[in-house]
Amino acid sequence: CLEKSDLSDDTKKHLTHVVEHDEAECWMMVEPVGERVATNKWTPEMFLDLYRVLHEVHTKAKLVHRDIRPSNIMQFNGRVLLIDWDCAVPVGADVEFSGGMQYAADRILGMVPYETYTASTTDDMESFVKTFFVCTAMHLQGRAIDCNRLHSGDPKKLLDEWKQIQKEEPSFRTFLFLLRQYPQDLEVSLERHVAAFKEQEPEDMIERE
Repeated sequence: CLEKSDLSDDTKKHLTHVVEHDEAECWMMVEPVGERVATNKWTPEMFLDLYRVLHEVHTKAKLVHRDIRPSNIMQFNGRVLLIDWDCAVPVGADVEFSGGMQYAADRILGMVPYETYTASTTDDMESFVKTFFVCTAMHLQGRAIDCNRLHSGDPKKLLDEWKQIQKEEPSFRTFLFLLRQYPQDLEVSLERHVAAFKEQEPEDMIERE
C-alpha cells in the first residue's frame, strides 16, 4: 500500500522498501538498512521530519502504523527512517491490539483484556508524542526520563505510569493537549522546539548530554 500510494519523494526517503520477499517462507528483505539512534543523539528536528512523514502516510496512504516507538525509528545517511510496518492497517479498520505496548495510546492500554477496536490516526500520533517526549526529554527538560518505569508488561500499570508522567512533566502535558484539542498546532509546537534546539550552542548540548 505504501509503495502504491501517492506519497511525496521526500516522504519515501524516510521509509524502508521491500526489495525481495517470500510469503511461503515468511521472510522479506528491505532497504535501506539503518542503525539505531544513540540515546543522546535524538533531536526535536528528527521528530519534526517523522511527524510530517506520519501525517502524509495518514492522509495519502490512509494507513495507521500502530507501532510507533523508539526501536522502530532508525537512522540512515543523516535521515531518520520509520520501520516495521507489519502491524499497519487501513484507517478505520477493526483490529485487535498488535505491536509494542509501552508507547501505545492510553485508550488502548485501558482495554483490559484487549478488545477489537477501530484503528485511528490519533492513536498513532499519541504514540508519536510519547516517543518524542521520552527520546528528547534531555533537550526539552535538561534531563532524561527513566525508561525503566515503562518496562512493565501490564497495560494497566503502564497506563498509570503515563498518567503519572503527565502530572510530572509540563511539556508532555502540553503536547498531549495539542494532540487532543488542536492537532493542527502540534507541528507548530514541534517547529518551535526545533528552532530552540538549533539556537543552542554545541558546547551546551555536549555538557547536557
